Amino acid sequence: MPKIRSRFYDSLRVAEQMFGLGKLFQKALPGADEALRLGMAAIARNNYSEAAKWLRLAADQGQKIAQYSLGVLYKQGQGVQRNDYEAIKWWTKAAEQGFIPAQFNVGLMYEQGDGVQQNYTEAAKWYRIAAEQGDEKSQLSLAGLYANGEGVQQNYNEALKWYKKAADQGNIDAQYYIGMMSERMQNYSDAVIWYRKAAEQGHTFAQSNLAVLYFNGQGVKQDFSEAEKLWRMAAAKGDKDALHNLNVLITKRGGV
Repeated sequence: MPKIRSRFYDSLRVAEQMFGLGKLFQKALPGADEALRLGMAAIARNNYSEAAKWLRLAADQGQKIAQYSLGVLYKQGQGVQRNDYEAIKWWTKAAEQGFIPAQFNVGLMYEQGDGVQQNYTEAAKWYRIAAEQGDEKSQLSLAGLYANGEGVQQNYNEALKWYKKAADQGNIDAQYYIGMMSERMQNYSDAVIWYRKAAEQGHTFAQSNLAVLYFNGQGVKQDFSEAEKLWRMAAAKGDKDALHNLNVLITKRGGV
């Protein structure tokens, strides 16, 4: 099954946004809390070389937020020379301490073969650890591995299970994939439901695929006007298949 390319957790403030640094400082090793504070303050000033210095000091003392943030700097080449090997090294240290964004990033690095030899089994391991803690990006990625049989035995039921967990958190890519899997199993009524959920939030491919179902009258009453509306929306965002189908429909209806 084709996959939409995932994006890394790359916000240097993700720790503060998700967990609150105040609580984490209390658990930090002596000296690490102040170094982390200085590193985050430097980030706020966009002084990444200064941030890298302080984050490394904290990371070397085992501060997982600093390890994650230092990995982001290496991945993005901010304040340090870009280095995927260093990025996964520091993300792995944070991941081993239970930091969820780092666990997802390590999984994605293994899936894509960035800074490490591509290894779907290792990717599945890290995605699962984060997915079981409710991380929707990891749930989506783990579902993709099950759908394609990469690093795990192909299992559509497991894929659907993890897609639904992500979809229930509002992940529109997961909603689209459930629609696509439902369509492939010829469960068109479910496909319409899930495509519509994603389409209403602006998902281009969901709009295009939902239009096909309206055009064919599969899972929904045939409606060329609704198909045209959806294809126009998708085509306006550069979907070439939608544009082609739209032109076919206009020709069929003898319109412009």
